[in-house]
Amino acid sequence: MFIALPSREKVGYAIERKGFRPIRWEGRIYFAEREPTILLGHLECLEKFDLTFYGPERKMTVLPRFTI
Repeated sequence: MFIALPSREKVGYAIERKGFRPIRWEGRIYFAEREPTILLGHLECLEKFDLTFYGPERKMTVLPRFTI
C-alpha cells in the first residue's frame, strides 16, 4: 500500500499522429509517496481512451472514447 500525491499543476497530454489533428488535454499526475515512479491513472487520462494490450507482441492500440 502507498499514498498517492497529486501534482500541484495540471500537465499537458498530447497524442500526435501524422495526417491527423493532434489530441491535447490537461490533467493531474500522481506520485507514489517514497516511490520514484509517476502513476499514470484513469482520472483525466486513461478514461478518455479505449486501450487494447497485446502482451506477447508488446503492442497496444489507443482509440479515443469521445472528443477531448
